[in-house]
Order: sequence, then structure tokens, then C-alpha cells
Amino acid sequence: MIRTFDICINAAHPDVKLYEAATFIGSPSTAFVRGIPPAMGAWKITAVRLAAAWPDGSIENATATQTGDGVWAATLQGTDTSGRAENGLQILADGVDETGAAVTGYVLGVADLAVYTRDATIDVDGQSWYVKLFESAPTPPHKGDAYISSGYLLIYDGEQWIAIGGGGGGIVDDTVTRASSNAVKSSGIWSAIWGALTALPTGFTALYDWVVDQLTGKADKSEMSVTTANDTATITLKQGMSATVLTQHQPLPAAVAPSTSAAQGAYADAHDTGTALATRAAASDLTALAQTVAGKLSTTGDTRTVTATDSGGTESYKFAGTGDTDANTVARVKNLPYINEGEAEEMLVGVYAISSRGVQRHTATSGETSATFGFVDTPGTGKIADAILDIDNSGNTSELGMEFYGLGTTFTLVHPDGDDLAEMTSVDGGKRARFYFTETALVSNNLPVISIQRITLGAVATAITRGS
Repeated sequence: MIRTFDICINAAHPDVKLYEAATFIGSPSTAFVRGIPPAMGAWKITAVRLAAAWPDGSIENATATQTGDGVWAATLQGTDTSGRAENGLQILADGVDETGAAVTGYVLGVADLAVYTRDATIDVDGQSWYVKLFESAPTPPHKGDAYISSGYLLIYDGEQWIAIGGGGGGIVDDTVTRASSNAVKSSGIWSAIWGALTALPTGFTALYDWVVDQLTGKADKSEMSVTTANDTATITLKQGMSATVLTQHQPLPAAVAPSTSAAQGAYADAHDTGTALATRAAASDLTALAQTVAGKLSTTGDTRTVTATDSGGTESYKFAGTGDTDANTVARVKNLPYINEGEAEEMLVGVYAISSRGVQRHTATSGETSATFGFVDTPGTGKIADAILDIDNSGNTSELGMEFYGLGTTFTLVHPDGDDLAEMTSVDGGKRARFYFTETALVSNNLPVISIQRITLGAVATAITRGS
């Protein structure tokens, strides 16, 4: 490079760079600096110098010599590495100010510094390119910059890098991009594949193993069963081979056969309901259900009764008719027993169900320290939560603490005065306890209140021996 820089132009517009300082690898460069301001009284420029930051990261400084006619000349030895350094060349000056004090480091101008391997002109698709060849992609790139990568000659057209040769043409992307139609460097493809492999959890050696593992244990429709008993359909959803993740008990309206012309409307409604249910349960289950309730509904007079027959005998359930004005006797139930539910099942993952008018049991396993329970009938929805829960912690040496799903958000608990709720809901190891829950008419913080009572049970008696 042998180039003249007119400082006076850029001193007036410091936001405008000087023309790019371009040279070749291994070549010295001489800069002639013109327009240095003359002395003004005591103020004057005493020295001019160049500071070059070459593309390889090296720094070179050169002191200029005043040659006459206000021109200062300085020569840089250059570098053997091609590339471009943004703002790589600075023209600096030292002097004294108007008081005679020394001043160091006036910036007279800044220019980009480019080092070319060689210059060449090539023709591609009828277009002539004046090529400035670099060893690697320069920053920032200018139109006509070129470098060789993976067998391709890449030329910057002012907006993007265009690949020429190397067995193909067109634009080559450095990385894999979902929407790009360009070719991709092999290094970019390898990085994408390796990134996917390294993202696999520890212990997996193939993508196939990982995909299979993601599907393992997921519930599908083949693991859902629907069963009916009396007037209830039970829907059970399992995960994997055995773990039950959802059990839902759903009351089913009866498909009732009409006995009089006055009952045609009621029968039509029941028939429509049965037709809708037929799409959700097996036909054989609905047939058995219809046979069970057939003829059990009386529609005569103002009193409605339902008669249920089982192995224990016949029970009648009375419902108030139009002639009954007592709002508190809308439904009267005679001898309606609690159901022994056995072991409490999960209504949600990790939450054991407490069903209304049922007795549930939770048998703690060895080492179990806590269990969470939830009410199937949501408190405050019109169905009174009323149930018994037996805790068998006799086979466990650890204390079992009870938690309640929805406590504080859908309901609150109230305990007998003088008792402590935390102590009441903790069952010592080796002990048994019975809990009675019933929804009250009380409201706390706009939430329904459920009363909890506890009886601690002693040893099970197999015989009674009385003193003489």
C-alpha cells in the first residue's frame, strides 16, 4: 500500500471513516498524511504516527517523518496473514496546547485495514468479479471479498456469500436451518447430528432407544375399561401394565319401560339418555342394567317410590311428590347403608379417593410416612361429603401423616374443640385409627367446612376373658 490520506477532510467530519487502507501479505505499506493543521500561536503538532491492528491480532506502530509541504510519511512493515480489521488503522498526532503543555494522542482519522492474498478477476455466469482473496472470511465483508472453504470458492456479492466450484454451486450455509434450501457444509451437518446425540439422556446409545423409552408406560385406549354395577358405571384408566392413574364412578340413569300412557314422556327421556349412553358403554352392560331396574319405578299418585331388590331383601326409597309442601323432605331414604369400598383407590396420581357414604381403608406400607386423600364428591356442590376412612398403620414402624387434596382451596377442616388437627391426622407406627368426615352447614372464607372426628383403635379382640 502506498496511499495518501487527507486529514483535513475527515477532521471536519469525524463520523466519516478514511478510505480503506489495503495492502498485500508480506508487503510494507507507506502512508502519506496531508492536511496536518499548522501551528497557531503556542499550539502546534510536533509528531505524527500510525497505529495498525493487523488481522492476525498483532499491533504495529510507525512514527511519521515530515517530508516538506506539510506532508508526513510513515511506513508499516505489514503482516503475513490476510483478512480485514475494522478500524484497524489509526492516524495519531502529538503536540503542545495553547499553554505550552504536552498533548498526546490526537486522533486525526480512522480507516479499515485490509490485507489481501492476491487480486484476481474471474468471470461467472457472464458477470466479472474483481476478487480480493483472503485466507478466511473477513469481518466485515465487502463486495468482491473471497476465500476458499471445503473446496468451494466463496465470494461476497454485497449481501451474502456465494459458493463457486467444489463439485457444485450456489449458496452454502454454515449450519443446518429448517427452512433453507441451500447446501450445508459438512461441518454444519455434523454439528447438528452431534448436538442431537449429546442431548440424549445419560445411558441411551441410540435415538431409537430414547423414542421407545418416551412411549413406555404411557396410557392408551386399550388400557381403559368400563364396568357397571347396579346403577354405577366405573371407568378405569391405567398406565403401563398395572398402575391405575384414574378411577371415575359415574351414576347411570335407568332405562325405564313404560307402564302407563302417562309415563310415555318420562320413558322417552330415559330412552334418549340410554341411547346416548350406548355410545360409551358395551351394549351387553346396558341390557343388564335395563333388566335390573325394569319395573322398579312407580308413577301412581303424588308419591314416587323406587324399589330395589338385592340378596339382603327389598328396600323402598320414597321421594316427595307435588302434594308435599315440606321443602326439607324432598327425598326420604330408608335404611340406605354405607358401602365397604375396601382399599381406597387413586382418584388422581398420588391422591386416594374418599367416596361419600362409603367406608374406605388405607393400609400403610413399611416405611410410608405420608398419604394424600381427596373427596370424590367436591364439597359445596350439593352432594354432602360424608364418609369413613380407616387407617391401618399397624404393619408400619413409621408415623403416617395425612394430607388432604384441595384443603384451603375447595374446603376447610374443623376438628373438635380442644384437639389439634396436626396430631389428629398423624397415626403412630403400629396403630390403627378411624376417621369420620361429614360436610357441615358452616362456611369459612367462602369455603365449605368439613368436620373431622377420630377414634384411635386398640388391639383387635378374638376372645373376651372376664374375671370370676
